[in-house]
Amino acid sequence: TLTSFLPPHPHLFPPSLIFFSSYRHANSGHYEQALKDFQNALTIKQNHKNARRYLVETQTAYGQELEKKGDLEGAVKCYRHVVLEDPASETASRRLQAILILQERQAAEKEEK
Repeated sequence: TLTSFLPPHPHLFPPSLIFFSSYRHANSGHYEQALKDFQNALTIKQNHKNARRYLVETQTAYGQELEKKGDLEGAVKCYRHVVLEDPASETASRRLQAILILQERQAAEKEEK
């Protein structure tokens, strides 16, 4: 695939081509590859608005997917990245706060036992 060539030489590809590849991966549920590709597009062109926007959306979707699977640590990591990239992201902020509260409650319950 195109993306197998991107990490060693991302500068050889136009950001639009990398962005298109990233978008396809994200829509296919291949979040980790999509995130790598979006980061490559931003490495080449830091002000690429679509790449930054879709990076945040993909990271949020990945966090939600991990949360559904019960990987709360992974979800927290995703949501923290989103909040750092886009502090106005209400979805990521709410989900992050909810998970952290849940984890605190679970830890308190373990201590009581």
